[in-house]
Amino acid sequence: MELNIAIDSGGTKFAIILYDENLTPIKKVTVGSLRDLTVDAQLIEREVDTLMEKLELEKGSVIAKLSGTPCGSTAFQKRLNEHCVVKQTAFCGEEFLGYAAAGLFDGGLLSLSGTGSATFIKYKDQHFCFGGYGSVISDEGSGYWMGRLACEAAIRDHEDRGEKTLLTDMITKHFDKNNLHAALFSIYGLKNVSHVTSVASVSKLVGKAALEGDVIARQIIKDTAKSLADQAIGAINRSGFSADIPATVLGSVWHCPYLIDDFTVLMQAHCSDFKLTIPQFEPIIGALIKDHYERNNSYDDNTRAKLFECYPEYRFTI
Repeated sequence: MELNIAIDSGGTKFAIILYDENLTPIKKVTVGSLRDLTVDAQLIEREVDTLMEKLELEKGSVIAKLSGTPCGSTAFQKRLNEHCVVKQTAFCGEEFLGYAAAGLFDGGLLSLSGTGSATFIKYKDQHFCFGGYGSVISDEGSGYWMGRLACEAAIRDHEDRGEKTLLTDMITKHFDKNNLHAALFSIYGLKNVSHVTSVASVSKLVGKAALEGDVIARQIIKDTAKSLADQAIGAINRSGFSADIPATVLGSVWHCPYLIDDFTVLMQAHCSDFKLTIPQFEPIIGALIKDHYERNNSYDDNTRAKLFECYPEYRFTI
């Protein structure tokens, strides 16, 4: 049996699938982010220990192919190479996993909104990246950015200098505290989660509050959609392509209620022919799809059906 490993390294989590030559899963493991720009070195080592323990790979095991996104995978690669024989490494940018997860093998425009954000265009042998400057500088439209907006709105409510919002109580409960002040300051003392990841986790509350009719939360989603659409339109203008190129999305923030609809409306206002392809899988399955496509030069309904059956937890749902 051939062993292959696909990884998806994000700002919040590090996911691995160990699978065979038929795309059948052997192990599925997810731990916290391993990105050394935002995560403490000791925490990274603990997470890598957990990964190797759960993968249960025997010493000297042969890994035919290691693929996925390289950013944040250095510590894991080092440990894997010490423990196993890795015959081929085939890393790529996270946008390529997104294209594959959406079945866009010729590329197009991809709007990323996870812990961080960026817009990519890979089309007609050209490749562009816009944004992606990180949480310290910008990352407009990201989960971290959305989480900060939510925290700022909650602070204004808490200090009686802004509108009331459900986010205030939601954030307090999210961090298991009795008041917002204690909840937000607890972020600085967390031992096993980075500050960026903690703030980004608040973005999930925005969608919940919006579904309950919270006006502030709904506005945050609209602002996020506008930031992402502005960046996508700017990317199209700078690259010289028309807005009717194939387009898809990547990242956990796109699961937020209303966000894709708001984004699509803004993009169609710029170009009525804009059409968004919703990915069928999370990006880590894009690594498997990309691997299969490169081996067979095809991605048919039977392969798609097998992936649906074997990896239901990685379906992209909104």
